[in-house]
Amino acid sequence: MWGLQADGFGTIMGGCSYTKAQPLMQHFKVLSLPQLVGKSFESEKEDASSALDLLLVQLRHGGKYVPPSYESLRERAAQALAQMQAPSYEDVDGETVFNAFYAVWDGWVPNAEWLKSFQQRIWDLSNGEVVLEEATDTKGFVMIKGPAAYFFLKKGEEVCYVDIGPYSNPVSVWVREE
Repeated sequence: MWGLQADGFGTIMGGCSYTKAQPLMQHFKVLSLPQLVGKSFESEKEDASSALDLLLVQLRHGGKYVPPSYESLRERAAQALAQMQAPSYEDVDGETVFNAFYAVWDGWVPNAEWLKSFQQRIWDLSNGEVVLEEATDTKGFVMIKGPAAYFFLKKGEEVCYVDIGPYSNPVSVWVREE
């Protein structure tokens, strides 16, 4: 059983802002953020942040959430990158997303065989227009204090920075500033 409480900064535990709290407010039938304090819910998750994340995802799915397969989440990343975009995982709980990428991670780096097939998949999905190239020089990247791999995503003259890691938000894409 988890209880909702305020953190003193206008958010509910786990960093849930007013915008994210709206589904909770509807679920608990309250009109304001402070009225959520003291409400409780059941979850199989062992930490508050994961429990709240799962509840929010379940609410978005009308209470009928079934986590997608790990392979489908990695495919979602390949499809988005093939379009020079970052994938969205707002409809999936963070733990499932984390596990999908953790499964293809060897310590601090991605599994070489998986990475090669992932890069090929992006190339194929883009009809040979987009390449995910490993960055040999990480100058300009925002370095992650944990497992991560750094890439350049290229389509013609367009170049983006990409980092991938086993996290609940596993893929970041941003425009390269020259």
